[in-house]
Amino acid sequence: MWRGFYCGATRTLPRFTRSLSPVGRGSRANEVSAAGSGSWMPIPGLAITLPRGVGDSALLILNIPNPYAQGSNIPGGNFGLQVNGEVLRALACFTYNEASPPSTGRVPTTLSVVTPLSKSGPTLVVAVWSGVRGATVRIDSPATLTGIIA
Repeated sequence: MWRGFYCGATRTLPRFTRSLSPVGRGSRANEVSAAGSGSWMPIPGLAITLPRGVGDSALLILNIPNPYAQGSNIPGGNFGLQVNGEVLRALACFTYNEASPPSTGRVPTTLSVVTPLSKSGPTLVVAVWSGVRGATVRIDSPATLTGIIA
């Protein structure tokens, strides 16, 4: 449990985390990628289910510490969160400064959003991504999706 401070008193807040660890020791064989379709696609392994919560909200944090993109038209990547089937308007994005970068630098990307919990049942949260201008986005290091109910 995560300890937070609420109105001057300590309160324990429920926390839900899902991690994606695509890389084995010294291997890139387990990397995941979003082909450059430009449409939102689920990030494999990054989904959580939060309990019903009338009047409650959840702080959602998607942390992708080392993504990179490949392409020939100023490549980049978009990251978002889909809550009960709808992609939220808030998103995180990166692009490179060159049309065809000579090397793919890493671009740490984090998205934090507060969303209300469902009143009628569990809330399904899925991390989604897409390529910018036809780019292929890759993750080959651990990434996390965390939900903290407050």
